Amino acid sequence: MTDYSYSQAEMTVETWRDLWKKLVVKYNDGYINDVKVNHGRSPKGVGYGDEYYKKAIEDKPDYYDAKWRKK
Repeated sequence: MTDYSYSQAEMTVETWRDLWKKLVVKYNDGYINDVKVNHGRSPKGVGYGDEYYKKAIEDKPDYYDAKWRKK
């Protein structure tokens, strides 16, 4: 019973990880990327308006700050 439970849990976690990878690849940074079209090299913008981008910058103002640069 323990082996069965363990194997089912492992399978469930792996399935969720696969789903996560597919979702991140397909819906990343405001684009929909269909990996079946042109090997995923033709993402299409989903049409977010300017208000969305303004709100995103307000929520995380340091997102584009290049902290790796030496001062």
